[in-house]
Amino acid sequence: MAREVKILLSESRVRQIMKEEGLVFKRPKHTLAQKRDKEAIAEVRGILEQVKKTMEPSSNIEFLFLDESEIHSYPHLVRMWMPKGECVEVLAPGKNQKIPIYGALDYRE
Repeated sequence: MAREVKILLSESRVRQIMKEEGLVFKRPKHTLAQKRDKEAIAEVRGILEQVKKTMEPSSNIEFLFLDESEIHSYPHLVRMWMPKGECVEVLAPGKNQKIPIYGALDYRE
């Protein structure tokens, strides 16, 4: 920039100018093809609460919370300048390699 406009600015001054222009320095986020369905999540939570209420402490039923997750090979996203209150979305490049992880918790413990 100094070569083009013949003005030398320090890094702290550039940060100050960017903030004055309403920009923030933060990480963007990867986007999903679909967003979560809030109504479906609320319905499942309601069903879960009903199941919890009907379980007797002395029953032989095992009630487990199961979950799975994946470690992805998407690149790490670094911070960047973007308008305050907004988040830049970065499409994940290429094919993502995944490693699945599974876990379970006993509801009663």
